[in-house]
Amino acid sequence: MGKVKGIALINAVKVLRMKKDEARKLLPERLHGYLEERILISSWYPEEDLLEILRTLAKLIPDPGMDIFEFMGRMSAAADLGGVYAHLVREGGPAATLRRTAITWEHYHDTGKEKVVEFADDHVVIEISEYAHPSREACGTTKGWFHELVKLAGGKEIGVVHSKCVLDGATACRFEARWTP
Repeated sequence: MGKVKGIALINAVKVLRMKKDEARKLLPERLHGYLEERILISSWYPEEDLLEILRTLAKLIPDPGMDIFEFMGRMSAAADLGGVYAHLVREGGPAATLRRTAITWEHYHDTGKEKVVEFADDHVVIEISEYAHPSREACGTTKGWFHELVKLAGGKEIGVVHSKCVLDGATACRFEARWTP
């Protein structure tokens, strides 16, 4: 059973709390404590809880006009990379930023490995392997996270493709980020 740091939960839980009555109806009862109890950003929580919270949140927020989980990944990255991990973002340097932030995976998850397998001035290819809780939701939020990271680092005309997935039989999830410098 994998775990995730509270920093990965806190923003989603804050939104659920703003819609607490609706969230209580949709969220599995075993997770109702998240609506009241303090979330510690450095504590570990069950990864399954995060996935259920994201699924519930997807039912509560208005349609953003894109994949809801990718949208949540972008919002999470904007919050985290504008705060606790702001020092990792280099304006004008998406490739360097993506290479440097590969270490953040282990700050969020206690399973899985993130590895940069290819990079240039206009693209980076990243693989995530050995993750205990692969899901379409996790892949969507990861894709969104990478998109927002490239944007914050100064990339333009950004495209992120999830080209291989463990849910489809691949040995690792592969994300290819491209941009105009």
